[in-house]
Amino acid sequence: MADVRAELYNDSVEIPTYVDARVLGASTAETFTVPAGYYFAVFSGNVAVGDYYTKIGGTAAVPAADISDGSASFPNIGYCRVTPGQVISVISPTAGIITIAFYPAP
Repeated sequence: MADVRAELYNDSVEIPTYVDARVLGASTAETFTVPAGYYFAVFSGNVAVGDYYTKIGGTAAVPAADISDGSASFPNIGYCRVTPGQVISVISPTAGIITIAFYPAP
């Protein structure tokens, strides 16, 4: 077996033990609630979804015009820190599936 470079190993995540999924209707927001004891989230969408948008503390929306007040939903986040109990809203302009894998603090 070949050695794994330290940088790759340190930047990798283990296969998750807690994963939630949402089947999204086109332009219909869904929510995830961060479970107790989990502080990191890794987002993944199937090919049909393409772009998706997330928002914490409100309902995610697909932008239809310029938003210049800091309230826009964030597109295509890969991973982020979260807080147990936070509600994450997700939306996509097309139908598809979004999953979030949650990880505890190391």
